[in-house]
Amino acid sequence: MEHEVLVDPVLGSAAPKERLLPRNRIWESIGLLALGSVIIGVYSSYWRPIWFDELLHFAMGGMTFEQALKTIDFTTIEVNHGQTGAYMLIDYFLMQGFGANSVALRLPSLVSGVVLLMAAVTFFRIKGFSARWQALALVALAGHTFLLYFIGEARPYLPLAACTLATLVYYQYPLDQRRAWLPRFLGVFGLIFGVLVHPYFVYFIAIIVPFSVWTALRSGEIKWSIRDLLRLANLWLLGSAAVVFLVIGQLTWMRRIAEFGYDPFALMGSASNTLNAFWADHFFGSGYGPAWMAACILSVITLAVLLVVRFRGAAPLLPPLVLLVLALLSSAAVSALSAMRTYWILDRQWVAGIALATVAMVWFFAELHRMARASASKWLQVPVFLFVILTLFVGARALVSGISTIQDQRAAQTVIAADPRTIEEILAQIPGDDGAVYAANINIARGGPVWQDFITWYARHAGMRPEFRDKNPSWSVPLFRNTPEESANSFVLGP
Repeated sequence: MEHEVLVDPVLGSAAPKERLLPRNRIWESIGLLALGSVIIGVYSSYWRPIWFDELLHFAMGGMTFEQALKTIDFTTIEVNHGQTGAYMLIDYFLMQGFGANSVALRLPSLVSGVVLLMAAVTFFRIKGFSARWQALALVALAGHTFLLYFIGEARPYLPLAACTLATLVYYQYPLDQRRAWLPRFLGVFGLIFGVLVHPYFVYFIAIIVPFSVWTALRSGEIKWSIRDLLRLANLWLLGSAAVVFLVIGQLTWMRRIAEFGYDPFALMGSASNTLNAFWADHFFGSGYGPAWMAACILSVITLAVLLVVRFRGAAPLLPPLVLLVLALLSSAAVSALSAMRTYWILDRQWVAGIALATVAMVWFFAELHRMARASASKWLQVPVFLFVILTLFVGARALVSGISTIQDQRAAQTVIAADPRTIEEILAQIPGDDGAVYAANINIARGGPVWQDFITWYARHAGMRPEFRDKNPSWSVPLFRNTPEESANSFVLGP
């Protein structure tokens, strides 16, 4: 154990205190690894057919490298709006290497899922909590089916959540421990991959860094000095992330902010449905109604206020509560931004906020449990006990439901694999996007390279058509020709 002097945030007194960075026992590590593997397996969507949004990535696998770059250039404003193109380009190379393979297509999200779970475990380890709380964090995440669903989807949502949590853990790491491989990996993965794969990630950097500065000052990890602030922020890493963010943004989504003209609540049904889903998704999952969610929120806030008033040592509850509020505000802010731009897919914007809120909730009750043990107060254990039981129930139910869903997905794959039709027959008999999606799943079931027929399908979408680009003068200059028309004419449509 290392020793340091920490300043009590309530009393202001300084006393030697051990920094608790416990190493899990071998059997505990094996148990956490097994639990994490089950969660990844259940949410990996190995048997689930791909759908339209994933087809937008998959179809690029039949293109040349030049065509893939043009597709990213032409579509990151409209049909692939809000994307940096990084995930699409990674998928292109994966399809080139592995052919028509859904696991390879979803690999960036699968890897991000592993990092998400690893970051959650690491967060509670560096806070000095036992393997039981680390496991509970995994179960809590498993209960958020809406969040972990994206582990098995080839879209940048899960990478956004994983990079957000990885960045939080990096900035919460003790400074003298940052040179180890794990914090370095989490920092680079979180910040660099985060800005590379999703434009919204910069908002979460703006939340996490000040929050981490505040918690480090409270704990005595740093003093209020420029030197300590720079050490904590790691300007080299932040600066690198800023450069990547600006460069890739200028090449893709920054060129034009699209006004879609949709009702922001069209997907959710209404504003009230959106609000209900917001509370449910950020707390115990969608299996509980808004009244139960509101009761939980009010109970936690009321309890926290009472504890702060009653116990001078209740100050450790403040950081998780602040993190919870920031998580909710982050999701509300990106939803408001999307609504102002008449963008209709609000709930997917919440994934990073959901991840932060889940960690904050478990952290709050872990600190409450620590306070209860220190004060030998049995009544403080009651809310902890209720939270643990509810989390275990929701997490277990979600995993059981996921296993049941796998059976249905396998049945669907069996039907697809038995279909003898050619792609020409499928596209002729099932017109439009539905035919292309079904043909892509046939391609995956049969293996081999991605069929080039999808290039023609892709060319019909917004951004790929020359007349569409003519109406958008803010479009970037194509990479391989001087004008949009010349570049469009050079784009080969099909074999």
